[in-house]
Amino acid sequence: RCVKETVLAGSDPIYFPKPYYLAPGTAGEKAYRLLHHAMQETGKVAIARTRLRNKTSLVAVRVFKQSLLMSIMYYDDQIQRVDSLMDPQKKIDINENEVKMAVELIGNLASSFEPEKYEDEQRKILEKAIADKIAGKEVAVAPAAPSEKVVDLVEALKASLEMTKKKQPKAKKKPGKKTAAGQV
Repeated sequence: RCVKETVLAGSDPIYFPKPYYLAPGTAGEKAYRLLHHAMQETGKVAIARTRLRNKTSLVAVRVFKQSLLMSIMYYDDQIQRVDSLMDPQKKIDINENEVKMAVELIGNLASSFEPEKYEDEQRKILEKAIADKIAGKEVAVAPAAPSEKVVDLVEALKASLEMTKKKQPKAKKKPGKKTAAGQV
């Protein structure tokens, strides 16, 4: 249909549950490239309404690599409010040392996101089970995982910090400068 407004590209992804790649029509390649270039240059996302499956939906059109991606959006009243999950008035005391450990752990785990490192393990298991069933093999059903015990947060933070510290390479000591009398 038509673009209703443009907003900054950092819009909250909670509103975007389902993406569609957009491609230009036979005579629309120049307009498509122009829109892609302008949106990339301005860092904006287009908000529009479109009709999919006999229903009008709110959508966001944004730059994704060399293409445009249209994501169906939830309306604001469809988003679950955080205050329905927890009491915002409840006072929780957070120890400064706990915060420092948590921040250090986050820093130790920091890296750039590489989506190709992650695979849908459940899909792979399901595909193998289907292939085995087609091949006439017996398909075994895995037992349910046991429930986990409650863990002390501070102890878990300390253990996680120790594990991440061991993974990081240690800085090598530089040898001292040599002088006529030996090392300094």
